[in-house]
Amino acid sequence: MWHSGPFRYDMKRPRSNRRTIFRIAAGILLLFVVLAALALLATRPVDVIEVPPPEDSLIGALGPGADYADAWLIEVPHGLFSDVEAFYRASPERPPIVERSEEEILARGSAPGLDYWVSYLLQDGSRGRYAILSTRVEYRAAVGRLYFTAVRPVHRRIVPRMLQRMLTHPPEADREPSGAAEGP
Repeated sequence: MWHSGPFRYDMKRPRSNRRTIFRIAAGILLLFVVLAALALLATRPVDVIEVPPPEDSLIGALGPGADYADAWLIEVPHGLFSDVEAFYRASPERPPIVERSEEEILARGSAPGLDYWVSYLLQDGSRGRYAILSTRVEYRAAVGRLYFTAVRPVHRRIVPRMLQRMLTHPPEADREPSGAAEGP
């Protein structure tokens, strides 16, 4: 061992220096992977539009008091969903249903320190049929606010993509019959 003032140099230490350098390199690589993933998520699907949460709906009937609310709209291709139940089944995340109407399913879930509601709404408009996916969040505790502060940016990027994917890759059983003749 060699001593020089308050600093010591131990010949056995270079191995831990290599380990430290490896950890730093792995951290930098992980950072680049995360940044690349965020760059892919940075662009919003073109056909998904952010809209105000619908007031004349089950989720709108919950009234004011949400700590966070958003809604996303997309045009539904003709013959895709026979009813709102099919739209709900196409979702990769299906919290338990708490209320339903002919056009809408309202589901409710919870996460650490918060409650959330998700509305699956199918509406016929003047230019076709539309699907609206709405989210409402209410904090129960400070940990909920902290949790959703971390989740919000990811939520705002993932939900439009999820909605688009629900329409472009629905379960085959949820497609309306095309009207073609079927075998016996």
